[in-house]
Amino acid sequence: MSDLDASPNAAAEARAPAVIDDGGAPDRRAAVRVHDFRLPKTLDRTRIRGLQVLYETLAHRASGLLTNRLRTPVTLTLGEFEQHTWGEYASTLPEPTCLFAVTMPPLQGRVVLHVPLDLAMTVVDLRMGGTGQGRLPESRALTEIEERLLSDVADAVLSELPSVLSQVMALQLGSMMQVASAQFLPPVRATDMGLLVPLVFELHEQSRFTFELCFPFSIVQPLVDTLAAQSEEEEMPGIADAEAVAQRLLETHVDVHVRFPATTLTPADFLQLAVGDVVGLPYDQGDALSLVVGEQHHLDVLPTTSGKRLACVVVDPVEKHR
Repeated sequence: MSDLDASPNAAAEARAPAVIDDGGAPDRRAAVRVHDFRLPKTLDRTRIRGLQVLYETLAHRASGLLTNRLRTPVTLTLGEFEQHTWGEYASTLPEPTCLFAVTMPPLQGRVVLHVPLDLAMTVVDLRMGGTGQGRLPESRALTEIEERLLSDVADAVLSELPSVLSQVMALQLGSMMQVASAQFLPPVRATDMGLLVPLVFELHEQSRFTFELCFPFSIVQPLVDTLAAQSEEEEMPGIADAEAVAQRLLETHVDVHVRFPATTLTPADFLQLAVGDVVGLPYDQGDALSLVVGEQHHLDVLPTTSGKRLACVVVDPVEKHR
């Protein structure tokens, strides 16, 4: 088997041939890393940035939900996204631990929620009426009663996912399964990529724990593609939208005024004006008046009548002095 056929777990550093320096000691500073070209590519960070707002919404909602369920102030904050193969991520999980997995039809794959044992025991303690500040037992698998107390909280958090992601795509939540080891989850290829979403659990502004949501690319990719399509539609409105906007502008009413030429008065004359006084205007019969829209001259018009109403007729600027 060649180096390129090696499994992803064997993709650690491979030493280069030793180089003998003048002192006779091998120089192993030069090294190469074996790359498996079968590994899928990661998503560009700019493409998954749109998901950050959605997951921040999830953290905000889950904070209120946990505060209500645990009867103590809980704050969740979003950590920095990471991208790993399932094999890489699963190899870092402790044994035993707490894992919850749900499907999100119609998309393929399962979302995995990992709750470390120290956080799991803290949640159980709070649900049993404790303060969450007590001494935690040594790492061990949860009892059946402890699993039920924790699964109720985990199910409530995961149930928020369809609502949060509904802005992008209509999804459902399948039945939840709970296991103590990644080995007991349904088979997943070690090379399948996933998006790791860390959430920081803060209790009493003192205790801090981190748990993770792992989304397979079979779920992340459709969400990212839909977000990109929505963004393009917002930035580049279609022809139909542009025509609708233009038509709406043409139907908007504006104020139109017919303006006579201005005249001048001294302050003394102005203050002495009374009812019945006549103010002369520098206007000769037949001269054009100004049709004004928004304080801007638009057309030349001549006064006329339309039935019993005073009106104006638009004239050619060339003809206004005829």
